[in-house]
Amino acid sequence: MDVIGNYQEDRASGTSFKSLGFLPTDPVTGAALGPSDPSTGAALAAPDGFECGRGLGLDRKVWGVTVIINAGLNDSVRLTSITAYREFDSLEIFDADGISLPVLTAAENAFGEQFSQEMRLSFEGERVNAFIGAPYFCEDGFQRTPAQFDERAVLASLAGALNGPIPGTPANQPAPLGVFANTAITGALLRGVAQASGVALSAAQAQAIAANLKPGHLESATNFGRTEAIDLFADATFQLTDALELGAGLRYTSDDKRSAITGAVLNGRSILGAFIGALSQPAPVRNALLGALSVPGAASISPSAAFPVPLFGLGLQPSAGNGNIVSAQIKDDGFTWRLNARDALGAVSSLYASYARGRRPQLLSAATPAPPFGAPRFEPVEKERVDSFEIGARTETLGRTLFLDAALFYYLYDNFRTTVQEGTLFVTTTAGEAKSYGVELQARWAPSEALALFGTYAWNRSRFEAGIREGNRFRLSPDHSASLGASLGLPIGPGRLEFVPTVTYQSEMFFDDDNDRPDLQQPPRALVADLVQDELQGGSALANARLGYAWDGGLRIDAYVTNLFDERY
Repeated sequence: MDVIGNYQEDRASGTSFKSLGFLPTDPVTGAALGPSDPSTGAALAAPDGFECGRGLGLDRKVWGVTVIINAGLNDSVRLTSITAYREFDSLEIFDADGISLPVLTAAENAFGEQFSQEMRLSFEGERVNAFIGAPYFCEDGFQRTPAQFDERAVLASLAGALNGPIPGTPANQPAPLGVFANTAITGALLRGVAQASGVALSAAQAQAIAANLKPGHLESATNFGRTEAIDLFADATFQLTDALELGAGLRYTSDDKRSAITGAVLNGRSILGAFIGALSQPAPVRNALLGALSVPGAASISPSAAFPVPLFGLGLQPSAGNGNIVSAQIKDDGFTWRLNARDALGAVSSLYASYARGRRPQLLSAATPAPPFGAPRFEPVEKERVDSFEIGARTETLGRTLFLDAALFYYLYDNFRTTVQEGTLFVTTTAGEAKSYGVELQARWAPSEALALFGTYAWNRSRFEAGIREGNRFRLSPDHSASLGASLGLPIGPGRLEFVPTVTYQSEMFFDDDNDRPDLQQPPRALVADLVQDELQGGSALANARLGYAWDGGLRIDAYVTNLFDERY
């Protein structure tokens, strides 16, 4: 029996978003504090009172216990039991807009507990190795995502006027927050937004609505999930000859998932959200809504026959009762499998091939209502399926001083699973078909005990094949990556001195499956349009070095430098 326990606690500064479109500035004076280069500092802050006055940062606790029991029933058969429990609880507060003005401050409060139990029976024979098993898994959790908006700053951002009306202010330098407390300025911005929708708004009415814009509009969404899964699997490897072995495996999975969601506005309706919603209504409804939004204190007046304005949100819309929890359930089952073969062509060479079918079960993607107090949206996300093929070879030559490996792979995805943005929420969905194929090469040459040279190269073409992301690359998937290094060793005294320099390279890659395309980041998908494709990393090469001394008795000491030439990436 093995009993394994772990406890982890983190108190980190959290995710430091930084705007690439706006300079970091002093929110009071508007003075620029630095450039927009992502490798320099940001000017970030959490507004007073958000999440009980907590500052920016992450507070996370994770703990778990695992018990493994191995029982040898006889010389060939072994029974294994694995029991595990894990719990996590985290709260992160971050300045989501990446500038010093409080346009959007957000948080993620996540909690989950997981329990699993697996029983496995394995058999080892002269020509056959096999195992069968039955795991059970259960998880309960929730994710709460509160957000606070300064509606005046959001309005300026939507109107493309975050630099304010100050003559000579660069377009990428946000104005002081005090500028947007001037209703003449925010009223003019409201008139401009209305005019863009073909609606004429008088200056007096615009200023009356502007006076009601909230410096701290609060709203929150919480999603809940419960998953129960049962698996049955079997796998066997057959040694047909001394050189040739074949393997096969089959797994059946049954999933039962329940999802729930709630949305709420926490301190009255969003005036800006109601204003934007009114612009799309027929003239009689629009005029009535705009008139109501002009009434002093309109944010906190309860909806009624005398004041027929729904309880609008800005980034999301509330569920019925301003926070009712609505749930849905989905069940799914299916098979996965694998086949593989390996042939030892000689004492120092081998060839292998494999085919496998993988899948992610169906799930329910939950989103808050489209209109205030509407029904939450539960969209079944079809199971993701991948067929993977791989062939490879390995050999040793030149008197077993040169070691070579090569592999070709091809993955075909159906219903590739990814996320899309809807306002301030990120929703799981499928992007249709996708393919990934390429080659991986590795070589190591060790002509003597004092010297070894090694290198790798991988070509990986991963692309979406259908839908709105057709032609896009997978996130974090460079087409080319390579490494080169050496190991130099010399016996000195009672041990050995080693020096290992390496260089790694990877080509351009994107940080998201949408490849930061402007056409995929326009309202209503995004709260604020992203019109520049700049969220990518160019090709980069990093140099590293390690110097170490190993004593014959087992003690070792190392000094190392990563990113030796301070490459920014």
